Amino acid sequence: MVDQYSIPLEEFSLGEYQEILESTPILPGRKTLKEDVSQRFEISALKRSKT
Repeated sequence: MVDQYSIPLEEFSLGEYQEILESTPILPGRKTLKEDVSQRFEISALKRSKT
């Protein structure tokens, strides 16, 4: 059975996923994903550029 309630993350860049996360309503139990989104993605991009 295909999970129809999630997006295939391997098909998106980090920037695209950030835009989706910032603009899409999410379930209350996942609201922490939206906390400090820009800062978290900046940190992630810095870590990726160092490797």
